[in-house]
Amino acid sequence: MSKGCKQRHTCKECNLTHPTLLHFSNIESSKGKVKTVANALVDMDKDDSREEDIGAGEPEGTLAIVPVKVKTKQGNTIITTYAFLDPGSTATFCTESILQQLQVTGRNTKILLRTMNKEESVKTSVACDLEICGIESNQYVALPPVYSQNKIPVRKANIPSQEDVGQWEYLKEVNIPQIDAEVGLLIGCNVPKALEPCKVINSQGNGPYAVKTILGWTINGPLGRSDTTRWIKPVVTANRISVVEIEELLKQQVKLDFPEHQHKERLEMSREDHKFMESVSNSVKLVDGHYSIGLPLKEKGLDFPNNRRVAEQKDKANQSKRSWYIPHHGVYHPKKRKLRVIFDCGATYQGTSLNARLLQGPDLTNSLIGVLTRFRQKNIAFMADIEAMFHQVKVPEEDSDLLTFLWWPDGDLSSELEEYQMVVHIFGATSSPSCANFALQQCARDNVDDFSPEAVSSMLRNFYVDDCLKSMEDERKAVIIAHELKTLCIKAVALCRLSDQSMPQLTWTVLYTP
Repeated sequence: MSKGCKQRHTCKECNLTHPTLLHFSNIESSKGKVKTVANALVDMDKDDSREEDIGAGEPEGTLAIVPVKVKTKQGNTIITTYAFLDPGSTATFCTESILQQLQVTGRNTKILLRTMNKEESVKTSVACDLEICGIESNQYVALPPVYSQNKIPVRKANIPSQEDVGQWEYLKEVNIPQIDAEVGLLIGCNVPKALEPCKVINSQGNGPYAVKTILGWTINGPLGRSDTTRWIKPVVTANRISVVEIEELLKQQVKLDFPEHQHKERLEMSREDHKFMESVSNSVKLVDGHYSIGLPLKEKGLDFPNNRRVAEQKDKANQSKRSWYIPHHGVYHPKKRKLRVIFDCGATYQGTSLNARLLQGPDLTNSLIGVLTRFRQKNIAFMADIEAMFHQVKVPEEDSDLLTFLWWPDGDLSSELEEYQMVVHIFGATSSPSCANFALQQCARDNVDDFSPEAVSSMLRNFYVDDCLKSMEDERKAVIIAHELKTLCIKAVALCRLSDQSMPQLTWTVLYTP
């Protein structure tokens, strides 16, 4: 049986292991010899081209090539050349000869050039501010950055002539000016103004079609040439060019590796954020060296249910939790002796809570990345912090009713509970961080005329919540700015504690008079 035969047939023409029927030199069709055409792309940085014999007398197609004038935006020198309008290219190219004639020196770079059959890194130069117009027009079109190459992958044979057009009666209105020049420009799809059709004449039979652009008429398709002495070895050009600058690829990769480069210092504010800013801006006052900001309630005038009974029941049930109108608890830090009181403003009663009625406000905190980056810019650095930042911002008397809590007089747990009210913004309230940051920034804005721009800028841009991280060029400038910052904080916020082990002079900043 044939499937058991171990003998392998070979081609009778070349003795290779393929059927003789598939030997290309012997393939014929009913119309004659079949053409074996390679999709040849002329290499943009080499002079050689791939050619395949497609048979004498075969018609060759023309490309969308138009004569143009090219110049620089500010220059007077005008060069005439042919431009290939190539929607298959994502970039625009010109020959180095064009740049030399225009006396243009481009910026050297590398591009990743993707064509139909390969991808490679190519050295090139980038020229800017070039303009082109039709050979019979003065309506110039600005070109994007143009990459230079030794040659454009188009032959003169692909340039149509008026003689070619004259063969077709339906193209009689088409005028193709002739110039003595090579194809010096390749206009890609990034110049849509040059490629968009103003008028189209459809093909008839096997003839070409014509497109009128702002640069002039172009002819596309077979022209029916049959001069056997002239058209022996035409080249089929299949362009599909994609260009990316290597430097841009590197920048994109760096951005992927370090996404903080795309970090925004400020985010867009929502409608509620704008409402918060309006509320605190209208209520902010400077009282006895402290800013006072009203609680930014979502709706003014709404009554709160009296939850004293619930607070009393919680307190009597478990005195160790120290619950209040606004229940709270203490937080201990293992390295600090200080007890921080956290109020549970999210505790609900009859379906509501203080936090549910408050506007949280926008995030006014400086970007940590920005603060740390600026901290490392200069040689001399110092740090500072604001003591009990939330408690430096007062609450108006009319809002203190919403911050009522219960406590035993003098801490005597056997005594009757008494009512107290907080007169400052508290830990646990959803609005407190934004209110505190707003007060800090308001302090800087209110004292623009009394302190140096560097000190005001430091207050606005070098604080991360209550911590200041600042660097200066030298110790003297650092001492001066540290003194100003401390004075500014004392004036309107609170004491600003400074520390820097590498610069002990800052310990006497408050005694220094610049």
